[in-house]
Amino acid sequence: MVARSFADARTILLDMDGTLLDLHYDSYFWNEYLPIRFAQIHGKTPAESTLFVHQLLQQHRGTLNWYCTDFWSGEFNLDIMNLKSEIAHLIAYRPETLTFLGRLTKMNKRVILTTNAHPNVIALKNDMTDVLAHVDEVVSSHDLQSPKEDQNFWRNMQSQLKFEPNTTVFIDDSTTVLDAARQYGIATTVHIATPSVKSQPSPSPDHPSINSLMDLIHP
Repeated sequence: MVARSFADARTILLDMDGTLLDLHYDSYFWNEYLPIRFAQIHGKTPAESTLFVHQLLQQHRGTLNWYCTDFWSGEFNLDIMNLKSEIAHLIAYRPETLTFLGRLTKMNKRVILTTNAHPNVIALKNDMTDVLAHVDEVVSSHDLQSPKEDQNFWRNMQSQLKFEPNTTVFIDDSTTVLDAARQYGIATTVHIATPSVKSQPSPSPDHPSINSLMDLIHP
């Protein structure tokens, strides 16, 4: 059923982190690397640093600030982009993604990268993967001043890009984001059950789930 919807769709909206790119880089950075570097730079114990960082992150989850490197640089008094660059070698595609993107270019569909990532993060990841070469357009929540969890994001995106929700497929690893897209009227929402190569599959009960993007082409 999802594969048929994908085949018939005119527009494909692709999340970046956890959908095209392996979420391990981001999970490792925020959960482990940032607390380590915060402790080193600010003279805190690892336990103090981990508690402080994680508590502050949770306060802003789901907001535009949560995805904003400029905001976090101010909150932690650190150059977040510089720290992200220190482990940029961990940035990688999810398995079979390049094969999927190659097939997608031959299917005459409009492909839009639809991400909450800050433009500086998009640029860093593009430097490492050339991911932007595989899409027609890019939309960041920072350009629209609302995260994908917010209905304003979808209203502003449709107003700007003029896509048709009823002929659109949206693929993301966040069920909260997929819920928002479905609420707005996106016809087909697809959940990535394995956003990180380090994680076990975690299917969504509310959205069709896949492990590989290639499942959409040959289920």
